[in-house]
Amino acid sequence: MPLCHSVIIVPVLPQGKAIGVVNFGAAKKKPFTQAECNLVSTLANQVGMLIENARLFTEINKSYNQSYLLTVNALTKAIDTKDHYTF
Repeated sequence: MPLCHSVIIVPVLPQGKAIGVVNFGAAKKKPFTQAECNLVSTLANQVGMLIENARLFTEINKSYNQSYLLTVNALTKAIDTKDHYTF
């Protein structure tokens, strides 16, 4: 495995909280250009947004499922209270 001569390490910061890093290494002997550093920084920002969106989506789905179950339970209790025969 070749040793890296140039390395870019950029933190992944969704909502300002570090959750990881994007790390690029190259065996070339010259440093990365500013354009390459900007590209990696943009990539790290996109990764952070994707991770945050996935977390929010999961949270919304969990909340929706809980709300659905609570609604079904409330409706069944209302029906059971109204008609003692079917209870």
